[in-house]
Amino acid sequence: MLYIVRGLPGSGKSTFAKKLGVPHFEADMYHINEKGEYDWKPENVVEAHSWCRQSVHDELLTGGAVVVSNTFTRIWEMEPYLKMDDNVLVFKCTNEFQNTHNIPSEAIRKMRDRWESFEGEYLIRLASRGLSFIVE
Repeated sequence: MLYIVRGLPGSGKSTFAKKLGVPHFEADMYHINEKGEYDWKPENVVEAHSWCRQSVHDELLTGGAVVVSNTFTRIWEMEPYLKMDDNVLVFKCTNEFQNTHNIPSEAIRKMRDRWESFEGEYLIRLASRGLSFIVE
């Protein structure tokens, strides 16, 4: 089983993904340095997403469930994952918390403007930060 969690920065993607209790990967994990600090560099974006796809693929090969959590603003960004397993559930997180990586509001607006809906996705709202979720 593959769970895809998508949403804008600050929407609760990582929080929800962790609550699923299965191995969890996101491209942002690639940007954590040896000191445990988030160290995003634009030149590493392609490699980060490649690492994320390979990690999810490798985990699926073990036969267990796995979750991938990225913004996935466009459908084509999810397509490699959608092809990895026959059992895929897609969740869209809809909260608006302060994003943890200090992404500028203008960048988030651009992501919102290019957002593509995915038929059959489940909408997720946190009832209270990190405690419970509402599936719509």
